[in-house]
Amino acid sequence: MKKFLSKYKRLFLKSFIYLLIFHFLDFCLTKAFELPALQVFSIQNLVSSDFSYNDLFYRAQNKSGFKDFKRKHKEEIVLINTASLDGEDFRLGMVYLIDSLQKCQPKTIGIDFTFTNDTSKAGTSELLEMSSKYSNMVFAVDRKPNLLKFPKNVVLGNVEFPMEQFSIRYYNSNNESFAGKLYTKSRNKNPTIPISNSGSFPIFYSCIHNGTTDYNDKMNRDYEVNFKSIDAAKLIEDPSQYSSAIKNNIIIVGHLGRNEFDIEDCFPVPTDTNDVVNRLPVMHGPVIHANALSNMLDNQFFSVPNSLLSIILTNLIMLVLIFFIIQHSMKIYLIGGLVLISLFWIWFSLYLMEFKIYIQVGTTLIGLLILEEFIEVFDPFVVRIIEKIKKRKK
Repeated sequence: MKKFLSKYKRLFLKSFIYLLIFHFLDFCLTKAFELPALQVFSIQNLVSSDFSYNDLFYRAQNKSGFKDFKRKHKEEIVLINTASLDGEDFRLGMVYLIDSLQKCQPKTIGIDFTFTNDTSKAGTSELLEMSSKYSNMVFAVDRKPNLLKFPKNVVLGNVEFPMEQFSIRYYNSNNESFAGKLYTKSRNKNPTIPISNSGSFPIFYSCIHNGTTDYNDKMNRDYEVNFKSIDAAKLIEDPSQYSSAIKNNIIIVGHLGRNEFDIEDCFPVPTDTNDVVNRLPVMHGPVIHANALSNMLDNQFFSVPNSLLSIILTNLIMLVLIFFIIQHSMKIYLIGGLVLISLFWIWFSLYLMEFKIYIQVGTTLIGLLILEEFIEVFDPFVVRIIEKIKKRKK
């Protein structure tokens, strides 16, 4: 019995040393890749952030029709596609569009466009006048230079997404965001958003693929799941036709594309049903803002476990794998153990997401993939450390 306990005590000590070495090297590499000269080689953030959601979650929800995750807020979020407006007289077209929308009595209108400070363009003075005339509007702003200066009473919301995202999974937590300002306008209070250390929250997408369906296409299988979109030119031509869709609802005006190949203001997203990796841009910016706003209106967010709990879970899984690897030298056992633990980690993350609990899996999976080779390289070094510990005890 003593020999048995001594053996496993030694194996545990060896596993723990491997884990410490692994984290030390990970820390060194992370710091090294923060240097400007090496940032081009830093694929860790790209890969781990892209797999931090398990995108299989949205594929599973797509098959079930998102039955358990329907939007609950009373106001519908309706999208207006401006792709049909004339490019040269775009600002004038926006004036006509806003006027048509206001006739339909929406609760709030968000204009997801930034305008350059070129006052010579047709419709600029009318647009500025209209922006201050109505109090139920939010205009977009970002960090681009030389933007059009709106009157002081105009509400501006930041349309930029948090940086370093391969596909858009996070939205800014502060109330200065575009969706945050729209929430404040529609509810006359600031949204209650879970604040993380990164200043962003993971978006719970309540739609699939590109997230929009034409308002008149009621036979579309995703009609109930996706946000309804209305063509701007048709709305200007006959506002009364869409009055019931707009009245007392929240409207987001933006570019949703002329066709499926139009990727202006379009981003890769985890709801992409065509590809899990190497995604193409499929969802336009206004739809992402609509999802974030929907999260705020329903107060429906992914619960993110605190960093300590995430660290404990991650290290326990890695410790179990290390323990398994150093017990079995045969390659087939090593590969089998790696596959089983990786599948468990993916399944566990999917299971928690059904309860709206979000954990990052990407960095851990990357660590698991390189762990076996890592142990082979460092085994002689670890054996010497253990021998020195034994000698000191004697």
